[in-house]
Amino acid sequence: MVGQNSSDEIDSSRLSFMEKITVGGVYLKLIYKDNQPHDFLILSANSSFEKMTGKKDIAGQKLCEVIPGLNESNPEIIDALLTVALKGDEKRLESFIKPINIFAGILIISDKKDYVNLYMDDTTSRKQAEEKLKASESRYRNLFDNMAEGFALYEAIKDDSGKVVDALLLNANLAFQKQTGMRIDDILGKTMMELFPQTGPLELDSSVKIAFGGGIDNKELYSYDLEKYFRQLTFSPEPGKFAYLFDDITDRKVAEKALSESERKFRTLAENADDIIMRFDKEHKHLYVNSAAVNYFKINASDFLSKTNAELGFLKEEYEYWHKRIDEVFSTGKSFREIAPVNNGEFWFDWSLIPEFDSEGNVSTVMSISRDVTTLKKTEKELAERERYYRMLFEDHEAVQLIVDPMIGLIVDANKAAERFYGWTKEELVNMNIGDINLMPAEEIKERVKKVLCHEGSHFEVKQKRADGSIRDVDLYCSSFTREGREFIQPIIIDVSARKAAEALIKQKNEELFLANAEKDKFFSIIAHDLRSPFHAILGLMEVIIHDKENLSMDEIVEFVTEIHNSGKNVYELLENLLEWANMKRGVLTTNPEILDSGKLIRDSISFLSLKAEQKKIEVKSTYDDCPDIYTDKHMTDTVLRNLLSNALKYTKRGGKVSVSATRTGEMVEIAVKDNGVGMSGEYAKKLFKLGEKIGTRGTEMEPTSGLGLLLCKEFVEKNGGTIWVESKEGEGSVFCFTLPAGER
Repeated sequence: MVGQNSSDEIDSSRLSFMEKITVGGVYLKLIYKDNQPHDFLILSANSSFEKMTGKKDIAGQKLCEVIPGLNESNPEIIDALLTVALKGDEKRLESFIKPINIFAGILIISDKKDYVNLYMDDTTSRKQAEEKLKASESRYRNLFDNMAEGFALYEAIKDDSGKVVDALLLNANLAFQKQTGMRIDDILGKTMMELFPQTGPLELDSSVKIAFGGGIDNKELYSYDLEKYFRQLTFSPEPGKFAYLFDDITDRKVAEKALSESERKFRTLAENADDIIMRFDKEHKHLYVNSAAVNYFKINASDFLSKTNAELGFLKEEYEYWHKRIDEVFSTGKSFREIAPVNNGEFWFDWSLIPEFDSEGNVSTVMSISRDVTTLKKTEKELAERERYYRMLFEDHEAVQLIVDPMIGLIVDANKAAERFYGWTKEELVNMNIGDINLMPAEEIKERVKKVLCHEGSHFEVKQKRADGSIRDVDLYCSSFTREGREFIQPIIIDVSARKAAEALIKQKNEELFLANAEKDKFFSIIAHDLRSPFHAILGLMEVIIHDKENLSMDEIVEFVTEIHNSGKNVYELLENLLEWANMKRGVLTTNPEILDSGKLIRDSISFLSLKAEQKKIEVKSTYDDCPDIYTDKHMTDTVLRNLLSNALKYTKRGGKVSVSATRTGEMVEIAVKDNGVGMSGEYAKKLFKLGEKIGTRGTEMEPTSGLGLLLCKEFVEKNGGTIWVESKEGEGSVFCFTLPAGER
């Protein structure tokens, strides 16, 4: 029955149409609120629509009141109604209307603005059936796609004569894609000859027979197109079609091939091996023996098989031991190896037992590999004896010996003599680097090691450090040897420090002797020169007196005699210095140090030379601090003071000044002789205390000098533990200074 709104005139033909149709129909008018679309007013509705909503007499009610929550649950329906009411379009859609719990196919049309016809067809049963079918198909597809086996469905293709010439691929699962590497989307609809041009022709005939004749074919085959092995089941689901269920067995086939190849190689190696190879089962029975076993034991291979060592007549104590070890390998799964005696020690065998496992990881068989090492054992015994002998020679030998790893420079062994020489224990020496004891650059050590290994040098002289820090000169005699495939260097160390010291002393004495001889030669040259002048003067004046005495006045004779006297004094002074120097060089002249008053020594020297000072009108002064005491030889110190004071008077002009001072500075007393004489250059001053060419010059009034006195001064001062030097400027004078140890009373 069609409900009608009394306030709106409804076309009777519309009412009649809506009542006749089986789908739900409703005529709606758009209503506004505040000039905005608000809802739809139901002008009329047929019984089918009222049945869908579960309400009657709905004309005059609002749509969202009849179907509460429609705006929220199905906004797409409201949007479609508004679009059609305002624009006059037609809309079709299908939605699940939650408030009334139905699936509905919906048609919305309009004959004028703000008015729409809404038709709804209840499709709930169809949708439920579709969902069930979809779920069923999903389960089937899920099962189909997740099969471990690949699946392919083909339909036979016939030519015009009815002969099958190819097959069309209708379906395939994900396993097919995975095992073949072909994308399903790319291959569906293609023929077998297109997909498998090499393998297809071989398989088509047998597959067609099953497609039209029935039956099942189960086989293993190789696909030349895919380069893989497959296990394939062929069947026909319906006439004219055939399907493949297949597994990729390439890995297994490769493994089987590898196993077969491995077995072949094993047989080849075993039969050609020098080692004795046998295989045992859990009952200790022989499953395999190689040719070496046959030749060694003189037993035919066929006689070995399925028999134990006991059954073959081996010694009981030996086969019982073997069987026990075989049982251990079966139970533990671990290999076993040892070198054991055979036939009461007459022979020795290097014997290994190796477990062989089945596919489940259990030990199925045990392989025995053995070789006769009797000769090797004898060699090892000899080597052990040699090693013992070598260790005795190495450890107990008096010569210092080390073993060095040349690759890293580490000491790997040291004998007892090395411990005694270096002062380190063997444990300390071992793992020390040779650079820790050899005092030379690392690069030089590497170069010498290289020479030893290349046999380009074996003897070296080096300095080595010991544990106490002392340095010793040693000779290294190095040799190399090989042990266990590695090269080592064995140096023998000889301490030559005493020899080196003796050689150095001899060298020093020779140098000193050479210098002494050179010094003597120069000294005698100076003496000869200095003696020649006064003797010439003496002889010359005496010749004048002898030959011309009648013509000489007494004053002239006195003058000549005085000159002869002075020349004689100079010769005497020179000879005295010569004697002193000679005695000192011969070691005859010894020092007798004592505590002396420096002031008294200075005063005595000034008094001794006072006449010479008065002759040149030179003022001589002395200054000293509380007369510091000195510890020295009196005779030598007097000689030094008088020589320095005499030189100061010689080289100071008439009317000049000379001063002598003594000052204590710490443990020494410094004595200085200062003049305001002619002075000297720096270069000249450097030569004063050296024996060389004659450097002496005459004094301001032509006083003679040899320069020998200053050499004596240097020797005497240094012999008493002091030093001597000069400070001088040309034209200003000189200061001669020397030090002597201070004396303590």
